[in-house]
Amino acid sequence: MRTSDYESIFEMINNTLGKPGKSNCVLPFAVIKNGLEEQKIDVISRNPLILVENKKEYSQLYYFLDEKAAITEANLHQILYELKKYNPLYADLVTRDEFEYEKSFFKRIHMVPYRTYLRKNVMNQHKKYRELMETEYADQKDLEETYEMLQTTFDFMSDHIPDKPELEFLIKNHNVLKISVQGKIAGTLLFEDAGVKSYARALCVDPDFRGGAVGFSLLAKYFNQHDNDKIKLFYLWVHDENESVRKLHDRFGYQKDGLKDYIFRKESY
Repeated sequence: MRTSDYESIFEMINNTLGKPGKSNCVLPFAVIKNGLEEQKIDVISRNPLILVENKKEYSQLYYFLDEKAAITEANLHQILYELKKYNPLYADLVTRDEFEYEKSFFKRIHMVPYRTYLRKNVMNQHKKYRELMETEYADQKDLEETYEMLQTTFDFMSDHIPDKPELEFLIKNHNVLKISVQGKIAGTLLFEDAGVKSYARALCVDPDFRGGAVGFSLLAKYFNQHDNDKIKLFYLWVHDENESVRKLHDRFGYQKDGLKDYIFRKESY
């Protein structure tokens, strides 16, 4: 790609990035720039600007719409043709605003609603919870079993589960809790702390142990270990149709903060 082509693309990105009405991309500018230069991100269209990031198990679509963007029938046909080679192909939109799919850009490019996630948070009340079951940190010998549990429980794209190297890193840094019953992992919780916030990234309970104390005990341990540290806010994302997990979150005071993540996938997938 010529330098002038990059310059026009970078200008469009700078004009729209971080504005939900104009772009669905949440990647930092430097990441997008490097992805384009290293050909890990493909340019599908320049007007409107559409990029596709190639990942291991799926591809992710990002759009950038400024006042100059125009979708004609001709370039819409070309866009749809270019997107055929990506399967599975996903896209998402994180916003607090009301969203109407029928009037959206996703509708025009044949991306259909897949899932919706809600963000919930709670302030650190420095409260101690009763741990009903013994909970401990996972170690390296738990890597394969934990990874398999995550793979069979969660959606590989929409739940943003870690790949094996990242999971290994989380275990090494004591960011993975587990409960074992008779030598089998009954449940696990992955979390990440950054500054004054803590993100409960994934809570997973084996089907044989659901409906009991495993999920509650994992969250209790998670809150208790942050009782006297600098964390001020706990947050997580949850599928809006997962009623049982949402009820568990309620027991720890999590409340919706209005932010939603709408996820779409290519219609043919």
